[in-house]
Amino acid sequence: MIEQRLLRIIQRSKDPGVELDALTDEFRGGRNVDDLVTLLNSENLQVVQIGLWIADEIVIDPKNGQALVARLHELLGHAVPAIRIGALKAIYSVLDFENPVSTAILGTMIRDPDQAVRSLAAIALERVAKDRKMEKKGPSNRKQVKGRRRGQA
Repeated sequence: MIEQRLLRIIQRSKDPGVELDALTDEFRGGRNVDDLVTLLNSENLQVVQIGLWIADEIVIDPKNGQALVARLHELLGHAVPAIRIGALKAIYSVLDFENPVSTAILGTMIRDPDQAVRSLAAIALERVAKDRKMEKKGPSNRKQVKGRRRGQA
């Protein structure tokens, strides 16, 4: 049902952006994320890409969205680079970088045959490294650095 609705939006809407935003807002408002899994399982790559875009736009609760997270993991190995990119963007927020499996995912993606996928994975790894560095400094060190910068200006 959701796939048919999405196809109608794509094919017939005079302003698909507005309708796609409204559909995304339904998920932000609590619509069951299993409906997103339906989109991600589609044979139609355009439907899958839009499903990935929606998944990237919402907050995914890993506890209630296990099927969605599992499908995103699967799509990281999709044959089409744009699908892998969309899956990486969507899954990034739920990766637990204290878990070596999450870091391994980015390590695998950084060796992807597609340059755009490798670049996105590299950016994600840099972000993880920066976040870890800030965590090691602790909140008090970050405040001091900000204070010194203000004092120097």
